[in-house]
This record gives sequence, structure tokens and C-alpha cells, in this order.
Amino acid sequence: MHPVLNAKDIQNAMSNGKISAIIGIEGGQAIEDNLYLLDVFYGLGVRIMTIVWGSTNWADASREPEKHNGLTNFGKSVIKEMNKLGMIVDVSHSSDKTAYDVLDVSTDPIIASHSSAQAICGHPRNVNDNLIKAISKARGVICVNFCPEFLDEDYWKGKKTNPPSIDKVIEHIDHIANVGGIDCVGIGSDYDGMGPAPIGLEDVSKLPNIARKLSERGYKDDDIAKIMGGNFLRLFNEICK
Repeated sequence: MHPVLNAKDIQNAMSNGKISAIIGIEGGQAIEDNLYLLDVFYGLGVRIMTIVWGSTNWADASREPEKHNGLTNFGKSVIKEMNKLGMIVDVSHSSDKTAYDVLDVSTDPIIASHSSAQAICGHPRNVNDNLIKAISKARGVICVNFCPEFLDEDYWKGKKTNPPSIDKVIEHIDHIANVGGIDCVGIGSDYDGMGPAPIGLEDVSKLPNIARKLSERGYKDDDIAKIMGGNFLRLFNEICK
């Protein structure tokens, strides 16, 4: 396993058939309210940070009572430092106000690395249409999460026990692409953070099923490539040079 630090590392890994990984932090509490630690993590190879997971002292989460009215002043300094370093800002798990504050502060495009469409499933972890448009306008990417609670309203509310199928994932991809454009949608499976997976997407070996389903729906090959990773790579190449 090879760590990926910049766009060149990705190109080399793909050219040489190597398995590589982008190192990320899920939860800004890891920096312990200290910008120096953010710099340390960057030096250790971290290139993306999900700024909220559960509770963070300087940013509100989507599933917690609001305490900070979005980003605090320190939180804004975190975003600026991430921009300076070349670290991707991830707003999955963030409240809507936090995400909008990030968009106001960040000079780089941002990502929602594992969030789905709230218009299809009203779970608070998902992204509403206005936020989809705002992230898209800033050249960001929303990556669809496979967690059944985030895909299917009835599953989330306990009205059904069987996980949804891959078709529900495609529905979320369709919606985000229709609302924000083809350049703002990607895949953010979150396989390590959920229970049962959607039928037809039980593990990473089934990911090509997404491309097949999109092709059946009339998506062009170039657009499928964007969804399957191209959009994220474009963002990564812009930020992690």
C-alpha cells in the first residue's frame, strides 16, 4: 500500500498498477484545537479532513444540537490553514450552516465525501438541493453514500428491514447530477462505516455495477468516468499539487 500525497502519486500508481491510498482524518477534533497539529498531520501525509464527526469544538454537526452557529472564528482559521497547506476540506457530517460557512471561507473547492441527496431521503446527514447547487458552483463534489439509512426514507424510519438495491444509489446519483451538474457528483461508499450494503453493491468488487447501471440509463462514457472517480481526481489534482 502506497500513500498518495499529490496528483503525481496518483498518476504513478495508476500507471504502475499499484494499490495506493489517500490518507484522511474523519473528525476535526483530532487537531485538538491546535493549528500546529493540523500542520503535523499534513506532514505525516494527511490530505483530506472531514472537519466534523460527532462533536467538534469549532464547528456544528448535522446530527447534534447547534452550539456554534456554524463555524467559529477558530474554525474559519482551520479552513484557511487547510487551503494554505493543500488539504481537502470535507463537509460530510457538517450542519448546513457549517457547510455554508466553509463555502464562504474556502478559496478551494470542497467535498462532501460520503453524503447522499436529502430530497430523496430526508436524513439530516444528507445534502439538500440548495447546498448541492452551492457546492457545485464552488467546483466541489458530493459523493453518494451507500449507507441504507441515507438512501431510503422507509429504511431510515424503520418501515422496512431489507436494504435498498443499487437502483436507489443510482437514483441519488441522478438527482445530484440533475441538480448540480455532472461535474459535482461522485462515489463515497462508506463501506467501513455502515452495516448492510445495498443489494448489488455488497463490496468493492461490485462497484463496476454502478457504471453498468449508468450506461443502461443513457449516461455517456465520459460522464460515467467523472462519476466513478474523475470528478474527485479533478478536485484532488487542483488542491493537492
